[in-house]
Amino acid sequence: MVFPCNVLACLAMILSYYPNLSATTSHAIIQLWLIYLILPILALMEPDFSDSVLYGEIPYFYVHHVFLMIFPFYYLYTNKVTMIQSANLQWIILSGAFFGFMYITLVTPLAIVSGLNLNYMLHPPLGFPFDGPHYRIYSIGFFWSMFAITRILLVGLEMMMSWRKRKNSFLKFQ
Repeated sequence: MVFPCNVLACLAMILSYYPNLSATTSHAIIQLWLIYLILPILALMEPDFSDSVLYGEIPYFYVHHVFLMIFPFYYLYTNKVTMIQSANLQWIILSGAFFGFMYITLVTPLAIVSGLNLNYMLHPPLGFPFDGPHYRIYSIGFFWSMFAITRILLVGLEMMMSWRKRKNSFLKFQ
């Protein structure tokens, strides 16, 4: 499937199986991933098990999404990537543009041709807050704002972590 969390899993595989990627490429992947971190959180808050029929599918769903949330923090914690020095607005715009491009130009035609409701491109899920004929426009605005909020919160978290590390290293010297 082409759900966003599966795309994040593909990004994890790229980073894991190709550790010698250029610094620019791995930095871009992590920057996008950190902004898309809200997607597994939302999936855990509102799981859709309507088509889950295989044994172990539901526990796998939870383990998969929790690991998708933990993996990028390794890069932040080890200072392999930083969000503080990056241009925040540019990454928010890029993440929204990449997300929109992928789902409008690739997933929607694939959903129409296959007749499957891939990532709810043809019809919103039951209980979705944005219902009606323009639900995709509302959801684009919602997700773009969630990407911006996620970016702002994570930059704040990284600033707190770096401040704490500096404070602890300062206390060691005294």
